[in-house]
Formats: sequence, structure tokens, C-alpha cells
Amino acid sequence: MNFIKQSYILNFVELQNKVLRLVVTDLCCWVPISIMAFINFSGIPVSNVAYAVSAIILLPINSALNPILYSNFIDNIFGKVRSRLQTSSQATPNADTPTPKFSKDTRF
Repeated sequence: MNFIKQSYILNFVELQNKVLRLVVTDLCCWVPISIMAFINFSGIPVSNVAYAVSAIILLPINSALNPILYSNFIDNIFGKVRSRLQTSSQATPNADTPTPKFSKDTRF
């Protein structure tokens, strides 16, 4: 029963991290546009160029990042990098042997 509870908690934490990444990236992409809109509604003129630049740069970045963030791709990459770092920090090489470097054959 303890294993099931730990698995549930781990899945819940992973889901929380995924949702947090989605919210933060959406917030970073949409807040500048929203601020410009509110400034414009308050009577301060905002250049149309600023709207165009934000629409041409920020919104496509958000659209390109969302499918990657919704998939498990980022979680898999973080997991592999984390396990790679843990195994390299646990290994204590002798003074005579050089530390191994990543080669072309290393696959993530």
C-alpha cells in the first residue's frame, strides 16, 4: 500500500510541475500584450509597432512551446540529465584515472 501512495504522490508532483511550466510560459508570452492593451484602454497611446512586434515574436514562441510542454519530452530530458548528473557525482574516480568525458556514442 505504501508503494501505491508513493507512486500517486510522485505522479501528482510531476503533474504539478508540468502545469506550472505551462502557466509560467503562457504568462510570460501573454502578459506584455495584456499590459499594452490596458495601457491603451487607459488613454495612453501605444504604438502599433509594439503590438506587431509582440504578436510576431511572442505568440509564435508560445505556440511552438506549448506542444513540447504538453508532451512528456521535457520530463524525459530532465530525467535523463538528472540521472546522468547523479551517476557522475556518485562515481569517485581514482587520481590515476582521468574522468570520462561524453563521447559521440553517448545517447540521451
